[in-house]
Amino acid sequence: MMMFGLGGFGLITMLIFWLFTIFVAVAFISWLFPRAVATMPTPPSQISQAPIEDASQSIASQETALAIIKKRYAAGELSPDEFHRMKEDILVD
Repeated sequence: MMMFGLGGFGLITMLIFWLFTIFVAVAFISWLFPRAVATMPTPPSQISQAPIEDASQSIASQETALAIIKKRYAAGELSPDEFHRMKEDILVD
C-alpha cells in the first residue's frame, strides 16, 4: 500500500499552521478593538481628605476672581452689564 503525504511531520506542520493562524487572527482583532484597562476604584481609606476652606481662603479667592473680571472689563472683553452681573455673583457667594 502506498502512503501519500508527509506522515507525522505533516500533522505537526498542520497543527503549527493553524495555531499560528489563530494567534494572528486574535492579535489582529485585539488590535482593532482595544480593551480599556480596568482600574480598581480607590478604597475610601486611601482617599485623602481635602482640607476645609477657612474664611481667609474664600476671601482670597473672591478677590482673585474680582481682580480677573476687573482686568477683563478694562481690556474691553466684558460689557458694563456683564461686569456688574459677574461682580454681584462673586460678592454674593
